[in-house]
Amino acid sequence: MTVGSASDLHVGSDHFYTGLADDDKIKLAQGLTLGPDPNTGAFGGTRFVTDTHGHSGYWDDHSKSLANQGRSIAGQEPDKAIPTPINM
Repeated sequence: MTVGSASDLHVGSDHFYTGLADDDKIKLAQGLTLGPDPNTGAFGGTRFVTDTHGHSGYWDDHSKSLANQGRSIAGQEPDKAIPTPINM
């Protein structure tokens, strides 16, 4: 994200949503070259439920991951997940 927190995105933390599959390898780079991990509670925003695998599964047909993205785009609340602890 290359910003310090959701509030730095100028959309308000109440309009920032993120999801992370358990086996998405992007988590290996978070906190390094991409800036702070946006999936932690400290970053701000809302983490939504994902039920897909890897980095490209978020758009799988009939998945909770896709439905939750659609909800956030439509201005509805996605199903919330527990934020990742900071020192994962």
